[in-house]
Amino acid sequence: VVIAVSGSFDVVTTNEKGRHRWTLNRPDRGVYVPPGVWRYLANFSSNATALVLASTPYDPDDYIRDEEAFLASLPPLETESYEERQVKAWKEGGLEAMQRVQK
Repeated sequence: VVIAVSGSFDVVTTNEKGRHRWTLNRPDRGVYVPPGVWRYLANFSSNATALVLASTPYDPDDYIRDEEAFLASLPPLETESYEERQVKAWKEGGLEAMQRVQK
């Protein structure tokens, strides 16, 4: 979890669904970054302070340091919309398959 204790900054994450940006500027809000998500912090305001809470002790072997290697490890980005995936599932497997489509 990343929290802006003071000031503001952006948390930018990348996973198999694409890239997302959150602007943090309140100490009562944070962003949860689960395992398997590339993240970086950017656009710090003057005197900004980031608090990062982790569930385990730091182990450098747990991290991929190269963004290109990380991106190569991801499955292909989802480019179809939820509705497009439902139509495709309907055509391939009917109602039961359509109901299994994840948002």
